[in-house]
Amino acid sequence: MNKKIKNPLLVLAVGLIVVFASTIGATRAAVIYQDRAKQVNFETSKVSVDLFESSDETNRESVSESGILEFPAIGDTVKIGEKYNEFVDVSNESKLYKEYVRVKVRKYWVKDVDGTLQKDTSLDPSLIELDIDGSKWFKNTDESTPEEDVYYLTSVLPSAKDNTDGKVLNEVRFINGITINDKVTRVVNTEDALNDDGVAISGTIQNKYTYDSASFYVELEVDAVQSHNAEAAIYGAWGVRTECTAVDDGDITKIEGKATGR
Repeated sequence: MNKKIKNPLLVLAVGLIVVFASTIGATRAAVIYQDRAKQVNFETSKVSVDLFESSDETNRESVSESGILEFPAIGDTVKIGEKYNEFVDVSNESKLYKEYVRVKVRKYWVKDVDGTLQKDTSLDPSLIELDIDGSKWFKNTDESTPEEDVYYLTSVLPSAKDNTDGKVLNEVRFINGITINDKVTRVVNTEDALNDDGVAISGTIQNKYTYDSASFYVELEVDAVQSHNAEAAIYGAWGVRTECTAVDDGDITKIEGKATGR
């Protein structure tokens, strides 16, 4: 859906939502892409972002083009505690505008309940560990919750036209890998053992792994706003107060009064 905005401070592209999931011990980790991209026109150009995913930094796939992504590095099974290469880059697809970028990361677990997948809020989403480049991205803890983290790119992402001499400037790394913390293998509940008739066996107990047959889900929601009149543009689009090193195109030095390290 395209919508024209007269006020340039409110030019905003709500980008892409990527959903990927894997069942521990499953034969494959599938990445399912849901295209919910909405772009807003400003004059004849667009503020727009894309995501690129790979497991080896060479065979990259555009989320908007492929529609479906997989984790080839994982292989046939998910090994708990092992870090898998999962490289996710954010790209400024605008031909004209430099952009500030925000990424929302949602993590949660689901289980099959009577044939229906349901979110299990008793399971710890922090055990789904993403290696995010903290030198470039600032996590705003004021906006974050146990299930959702909000990150801001602390510098301006150049436009595609800024690529020169073979240098790709309009892309930035967001994720370097994914790991399922091995704590999932140590969380157990003790319960009575049952016989074939479902009756408790006296004096016999068994351990039930809490995360057994659970699936993990991660959602990335990416959006961008123009870098002109930086602080006002960011506040108008995202409702957060920032301090930048310049009126236009500056680095973000503070978000809601907290230093970003820039």
